[in-house]
Amino acid sequence: VDVGLVVVHSIWGVVTGCDAGEGNGLNGVEVSLDIDTEALTYSAITRSRSLTEDGQFFFQYLPATDGYTVTVT
Repeated sequence: VDVGLVVVHSIWGVVTGCDAGEGNGLNGVEVSLDIDTEALTYSAITRSRSLTEDGQFFFQYLPATDGYTVTVT
């Protein structure tokens, strides 16, 4: 049996359209997450949502590593 332990984390934030997170949250904005390294290649897309009506986005269960790029379109 070959078993490995992976530490996972989440990446989340709020889309506001303003510097330093000021302003009201914007819902329905496309947010993408990408990583392309020797050890890991992954891509995901979500939209900021109105769960709390403040433009939050959330990517969960990601391997803990450097190199992720978050892009707001």
